Amino acid sequence: GAARFELRVNMGPDYTAAVKQAHVRVTADGELVGEAVLDRAGWQTVGWAVAPKPEGRVRVALEVSPPFHPGAADPRVLGVAVGSIGYPDTQR
Repeated sequence: GAARFELRVNMGPDYTAAVKQAHVRVTADGELVGEAVLDRAGWQTVGWAVAPKPEGRVRVALEVSPPFHPGAADPRVLGVAVGSIGYPDTQR
């Protein structure tokens, strides 16, 4: 089973300028996988060692704070852009 969990995200320059730091929290099947503080714009990968588990479905949740509000003309509430999330293939 997988022994590492990775998250690849892009922290946009507007978000970075507005909030300075993003706190990212990842859970899998309700259990904490890891937390990270991101403080620079651009693509970045964070990862955590996890206890090996058998293959199968996993419910992953990603929480990002603080939220970013782009402006009055854009009502969306944003965080970081996710490029990939999960257990990397270690058999390559």
